[in-house]
Amino acid sequence: MNKATYFLILTFLLVFLITVQTDAQTRRVKTRQPTEEEIQKQKAQQDALANLSGGSLDTESEIGAASGFHGLVRGGLKGFQITAENAKKAGLNVLNSPRLLLVTDLPIDDDLKQWGNYLDQATQQFAAYFKVPSYQVASWKIRACVMKNNVPFMMNDLLPDGLPPFDYGFQYGNNVWLYAQESRDYQRHLFLHECTHAFMNQILKGCGSLWFGEGLAEYFGTHRIENGRLTMGVMPRSRNEFPHWGRIRFIQNDLQNDVFVPLNAFFSTELKSQDNRSYAWAWALVWMMNSNPSQKAILQRLAVVDQGKTYSQRAQNVNRMFREAFTDDQWREFSMQWEAFISDLEYGMDPELCHIENAPSVTPLNKLSSQIIRTDKDWQNVGVSLEKGKKYQIKAMGEYNVCAGDKTWPCEPNGITIRYFRQKPLGALLAAIVAPNDGEVDRLEGFNKPIVVGNSVQFTAPQSGALWFKINRLPNVHPADGSVIKIFIEELP
Repeated sequence: MNKATYFLILTFLLVFLITVQTDAQTRRVKTRQPTEEEIQKQKAQQDALANLSGGSLDTESEIGAASGFHGLVRGGLKGFQITAENAKKAGLNVLNSPRLLLVTDLPIDDDLKQWGNYLDQATQQFAAYFKVPSYQVASWKIRACVMKNNVPFMMNDLLPDGLPPFDYGFQYGNNVWLYAQESRDYQRHLFLHECTHAFMNQILKGCGSLWFGEGLAEYFGTHRIENGRLTMGVMPRSRNEFPHWGRIRFIQNDLQNDVFVPLNAFFSTELKSQDNRSYAWAWALVWMMNSNPSQKAILQRLAVVDQGKTYSQRAQNVNRMFREAFTDDQWREFSMQWEAFISDLEYGMDPELCHIENAPSVTPLNKLSSQIIRTDKDWQNVGVSLEKGKKYQIKAMGEYNVCAGDKTWPCEPNGITIRYFRQKPLGALLAAIVAPNDGEVDRLEGFNKPIVVGNSVQFTAPQSGALWFKINRLPNVHPADGSVIKIFIEELP
């Protein structure tokens, strides 16, 4: 037998053996349904993952579940703390005050030197908002790392391996980590955001669902400092006041692309952790509610109730209790307020000027209707409904003043053509046809796409709904007077 034949026989035998072995292994693999124990374990891992992404692990069982799923080291995170001793070993800068241990690889500038003072003021404001006795937060302290380069923190037990990846900030227990930002204001925003999570998780025992926890953290993180005084929960006066913040820009871009987050979507997975767009919508809802005393009370109440032990329990309970705080009629009105608020959302918005007035009842237009609206109010429902596809004419008359900054101009419903707001003449009379909404509609039509009425307009109704009016004015400027506009609404043949 020559070498070539011998080689061919060996090759054939080798291929045959591999094929038989593979076939046998394939026959031994049988698909099966997971056991109940495996299903529960998978659910626990998913809950743990949700806790990690929300920065709110707070029980030993959750940490244990997360360790198996996320590969946490050193026995999980339980008991972990940032320490000054490890910071000094790493050669990092340390600032220590009764309220804050700050570790950073940044130079200690005048702003960072004040963070302990700012946190002390923030703690007082947290306690006042959530109605927590001062003695309960007397010894509460945050341990924070502000990192330009995370390597020295990882190498010296200041940044545990088990944390999930994050781009901006993260909180666990009374530990806070954030990456250095170009803007000192935004860096402070991230710090206060994570401190809000720490306060809610440690003092209030839970951040609830994603929109609730992140919305409140964004609300308190959005702040202003004037003469050393910290004020949280502010509305930015302009795009330039809070560089890199961009929450209003995210929402305005969404609206331009016909994207709207209805109320019911906040209870779903549409909002995502570590996502600035989701944080923007959550901030907007919480900010709107905090500008209304009765709605603010709902947020405060939800923050201090027994939310449950696991993340999924807390999320479900907070969402359920939030919805149950409204009757069905109140929920529909709340949904309408949400539509109007988001449509009007602008830098410098004054909540006192953006309160909509709903009519007690709405009836179909009976050929001709005469109505009066005030020029110093926001959207006003005149109690008349229009029908999709029908033609209408609206005429208006009246004289009033419209303001822009320090200037005041006499005006009629056509508005003034030397100053525009949102591509429409300042002071022009606007109309919106708003369809009923139970919190499900994911397209914003009426308030977001108003009709410019001026002195007179004819149009075909794009949808059925109630008719609302307001003048086109800056959202942060008080009107000069409370004049009225008389409006005539007529159905055309």
